[in-house]
Amino acid sequence: MADSNDKESIRMHISDDRISILFFLFLAFLYSVVAMTKNCFSSALAAIVSEGIMKKSQAGLITSAFYIIYGPLQIVGGMLVDKYDPVKLVKIGLAGSVFANTIIFLNHNYCVMLGAWVFNGIAQMALYPGLFKIVTTQLSPNWRRKGIYYFSFTPVLGLMFGYIAAAFVTKWEYNFLLSAVATFVLLVALHISYKRVLKHMEPDETPLFVGQEQKIEKISTVKLFAISGFFLLLPVWLLRYMVDNSIKTFTPTMMMESYSHMSITVSNLLNIFIIISGILGLIIIRKFIFPRIVRNEVVATILPLLLTLPLTLVIKYTGKIDAWIIIVAMCLASALLSGTSLMSSFINGSFSKYGKSGTAAGISNSASSIGVVLQSYGFTFLADRFGWNAVTNVYIIGILACIFFAVAALPLWTRFKNQ
Repeated sequence: MADSNDKESIRMHISDDRISILFFLFLAFLYSVVAMTKNCFSSALAAIVSEGIMKKSQAGLITSAFYIIYGPLQIVGGMLVDKYDPVKLVKIGLAGSVFANTIIFLNHNYCVMLGAWVFNGIAQMALYPGLFKIVTTQLSPNWRRKGIYYFSFTPVLGLMFGYIAAAFVTKWEYNFLLSAVATFVLLVALHISYKRVLKHMEPDETPLFVGQEQKIEKISTVKLFAISGFFLLLPVWLLRYMVDNSIKTFTPTMMMESYSHMSITVSNLLNIFIIISGILGLIIIRKFIFPRIVRNEVVATILPLLLTLPLTLVIKYTGKIDAWIIIVAMCLASALLSGTSLMSSFINGSFSKYGKSGTAAGISNSASSIGVVLQSYGFTFLADRFGWNAVTNVYIIGILACIFFAVAALPLWTRFKNQ
């Protein structure tokens, strides 16, 4: 068996389908918890603001600082997991998360919390690309495409875990304690489980670089992503995530401040419906739209965006019309926008035959991370200065821009798929 430090180990896969399924379920749960930990400040925002510990923009700045560091480093992390052992890089990310969450639980000084969260962003630079690399190359061949689909549920599940915790924990800082303990347990579990998985590894029957290997290796990464339209899709992932994550994370605070009868607990619980809608959106898009009706990933991105546009016009009237109408509109928007994120995963997975799935995942995750920076600080700044109506105006502009860039990328991606 090849040493997992060797690049050749990336061309190893799990030979037993049952072991492959079990290991994938563990990885999916692991990243769901990681996604929960990354959203600790967002899920605790309503309680933090209510207690007067920070302003919305201050808490948003901490989240933004994380993603300012985390986002660009995702590109580096993606390249690293295409070259080195992704499992070891994932372990480093988990250890960093444990440390950062523990520090914030123990010390509520604003500068200390800011520094700890920035460190967390550095430590996690290869965590998501590493997990995506494992899913697209080390699962049994029968489960790789299924793995991409089911793995796309993990960010939404993580958000749901976070808001369930935020709705029931007695103090907001307990979110960070829960995250630290859960991540430490998963770090130990990954170390133990992967040792057992290695016993069921065997070499791929064909090289990772399938097809005309010499021709493929001559194509530079930049040219590969350029001719496929991948670069034109990055603004789509950035802007889509800005709107989607804002709907999923700011709704409790927005509803609490726009409707006087909304309490913190009620608004957090209502937000769970929005997050569940995101999960249902992934299922609906996969089962009924792609690839059953639409076989092109970019077309399957454009259609939900077109349907989301009128919903953002309804959301613009938050505080002016019945709260339940706003919640329904947000649930539908969450479902549609989550469906587009699934297409991002399939597009990234398409580059696995070139040995670039980790790099693609890192770059697209970097674009989404920049979206979080603009959303978490920019949107909270707008809300503090101009109210939530200004934020909902940006939703409309963002969706229109997503449609524009996706349409521009469509002919390039279609040609790339046909070739």
